[in-house]
Amino acid sequence: MATAADILRSVNQVLESKESSRRFDVQSALGFMEIAEKQKQSKISQARDSLEIASKVIQQEKPKIAEQFLQSTGLGMIYQEPKEGDPVEKSITAMAKRLRKKDYFGESIDKNSSESIASAVWSYYNAQNPNAILDLATNIYDSRQAIQKGEASSSQSAIFKAFRKLGAESGLKDIMLSAKKANQSEKYISKEYMEFVKGDYDIQSDIGIYSDVESQVEQVEFKQKLDSQPVSAQQIELNDTTEALRMAEVKFSGLQKKMDVGMASDEEKEMYLKLPELIEEYRSVVSDSNDSLLKQFSDELKIFDDQISEIRNKGLARSKKYRELKEKRYKKRNEILGLQQKQSEESKRKAKFDEIEDVAGLLEVSESEAERIIKQKKLRSVDNIDFVDPFLF
Repeated sequence: MATAADILRSVNQVLESKESSRRFDVQSALGFMEIAEKQKQSKISQARDSLEIASKVIQQEKPKIAEQFLQSTGLGMIYQEPKEGDPVEKSITAMAKRLRKKDYFGESIDKNSSESIASAVWSYYNAQNPNAILDLATNIYDSRQAIQKGEASSSQSAIFKAFRKLGAESGLKDIMLSAKKANQSEKYISKEYMEFVKGDYDIQSDIGIYSDVESQVEQVEFKQKLDSQPVSAQQIELNDTTEALRMAEVKFSGLQKKMDVGMASDEEKEMYLKLPELIEEYRSVVSDSNDSLLKQFSDELKIFDDQISEIRNKGLARSKKYRELKEKRYKKRNEILGLQQKQSEESKRKAKFDEIEDVAGLLEVSESEAERIIKQKKLRSVDNIDFVDPFLF
């Protein structure tokens, strides 16, 4: 018959077991929280960098598009520098009058439209502000699209008719499309910045819509940003999680040996049962991080290839810039190979772990015994011994 001391001892054991379980759950939760926080910080950093790079690209390309538009239409020729002491309005009015002459638009545009165009030209040359020119180019492009669909307003028909003789249906088409894409991207970037401030770090808008316009600035800016960050947040996250995975695997292996000889405490037994789930979670994080980094590095490698090809086509294969790019490409390629090797090693470790678990479950033996059986089978396979171990079936 159980004494009061026996009952008390049993109760204490139950309580201690629950407390041990609670401590392990807390430790596991803290580990996951730490990983989640690192992932969040990495996501924030990536979103911020993407927005900054996209914004810089647009700001650098806008003046180029505006200049192309002014040169292609000949509007740059109407610019008139204000005389000292004269108001800006006088210069704009003079440019607007010139636009209404036969060598430009003639009577195809009214006074308000000519003054609006003249104001855009003045803003570009005098205030170094390309926005009004890009808006004008975008307006002409939208007017062209509306006319093709039969949905054009009278003002759209008028502006398109005015620019038609300047080449709005030929060379200007690509330039106007570039202007429209630049404006769209800028709006998307502003929208994503607002969402970023509110805590939304997922970039859902197509801020890369401008990437197909002929420009190498985006590639240069992207590489400059990467060069300033030797070790990315993603790499740190991958290294930290891989280290945590190794520690969990070592802990599991040590507990497995204790389980085999019956020396594991109740707390260790409970930890032994929970560790596989934790290991699987770590492996999932490592795999996702590795895939993400491989994609990022592959994109960077393509940028280097494009830049190297461009310089080579210009006959500058002996230049310092060319050698620097070749060296950076070599380093990036080695980084990719290193990641691929780690990915392969992780896949093999996981396959081995899964095989041991499967054999242990199938034969109802311990993981240590399952590992011994697998090794025995592989040795016999290597030695070409036609022998079947009954324990394998």
